[in-house]
Amino acid sequence: MYSLIALSEEYYTHPPSGLSTSSSSSQEEGCTSPNTPFFTYSKMLSQNLKERNIRIKEVVAGTDRLVFFIAVDGSVYVLGKVDKCTNGMTKDAVEDWKLKNPNKEFLDFPQCIVRGCDKPMEKVIVGFKHTLFHAKDGEIYGCGDNDRRQMNFEGFHVSRAFGLRKIVLPNEPNTKFKLACSGCDFSVYITNDERMFSSGGNYSGQCGIGVYRDVLMAEINYKAQLESLHAPCTTITKINATYNTTIFLTADQKLYGFGDDSYGCLGCGELYQRDNYKIIRVGISSADFLKEQIADFSCGLFFVGVITCSNDLYVLGYNNFCQISCNETSQIYIPTKITPFNGIAQSISCGGYHSLLLTTDMRVFGTGDTSDYAFFKVGAQYHHFTELNLKPIFAKRKQDRVKTLSISAGVSHSVVYTLSTSLTLCFPFMNKILRSANHLSDVDISFWNEDVEMRV
Repeated sequence: MYSLIALSEEYYTHPPSGLSTSSSSSQEEGCTSPNTPFFTYSKMLSQNLKERNIRIKEVVAGTDRLVFFIAVDGSVYVLGKVDKCTNGMTKDAVEDWKLKNPNKEFLDFPQCIVRGCDKPMEKVIVGFKHTLFHAKDGEIYGCGDNDRRQMNFEGFHVSRAFGLRKIVLPNEPNTKFKLACSGCDFSVYITNDERMFSSGGNYSGQCGIGVYRDVLMAEINYKAQLESLHAPCTTITKINATYNTTIFLTADQKLYGFGDDSYGCLGCGELYQRDNYKIIRVGISSADFLKEQIADFSCGLFFVGVITCSNDLYVLGYNNFCQISCNETSQIYIPTKITPFNGIAQSISCGGYHSLLLTTDMRVFGTGDTSDYAFFKVGAQYHHFTELNLKPIFAKRKQDRVKTLSISAGVSHSVVYTLSTSLTLCFPFMNKILRSANHLSDVDISFWNEDVEMRV
């Protein structure tokens, strides 16, 4: 029901005539005008592409208005800005596309940047200046800005990488990784044998090293630090980063972190004094929070959302646009529970200045700044989590049954991936820059470029 179709190369350079975006007069059956709030191309590719049935398992909102599609077979596709080294396209591919499309800033068609038959990928890890790709075999590849050596490439150093390059430990080119995260200009890596390495800018201690300068794949003795905090478990199950803070979750459902806490991302309290590079338990300013078992968390620009095992929602950090709370304070130094979602918060995704929340009954809520169409109404600011009404998108097909699979908040845009006969993308200026995204699918893809109803 939610399968997408990946295209062969000829469809990238020679799109089917019925799907050409240059012809505004051509209307296929089942399509509405691109001038309406959303439009749908329905099953136009099924006859030709069913034999290429590749299911998309995850959709990720990247930086620079990018959207990454990860297929079940490990292939990765990208849509969005062309001339951005964070999108994974090689320099030759970018130049070739610009030569053929001199007046277009955005991709017309989804570009395959990794083929699953060559190197199947498991995750796309989005940073603010660079992107990491975690392969199923444990290798990590990267692209984007690398001015602070946040990615130690195999072979030789480049300060700006187009295309995917393998990331390695010095003198250990075959070491495999189980986890990684990327912040603004730094990355932290966890190896399969449970070692932690950091690389890049360390001006706020975000690399966990006691020298406030750039580091290159420096090992962090995190186990000794956790043991000094009397932590019963040192196995890390997830790691994520804000702009300049690193946070990780251990197998016993506890959160720890290091780096900057000036906005309250680590929940230490407003007056707490510490060495930034040292690991600390997240939320030590709240006895109630420390009692919680943590199921998941998400890092935004300077703020964090936390989901507990009892499906409660806590928030902490920068709140200048109410991106995590209706609290009037711009910084939340003490973990604060958002009580309307007690027992029903399933997952949260924090972006630049907005957040998306998915509840256990599959409803989607958003809060924060939407000046870049982060979620629907342009130029608005939502001061609390407001439900996104998806019904207008599926109203034309009564048989549609909508179930939200995942949410992803980027710096200035969002993605909502639904299980139904439609894939729903919330993306800035969708009609103008991504209208040919329908080439991916033999099911419906709906785009928004105008206000969509919000439930208050």
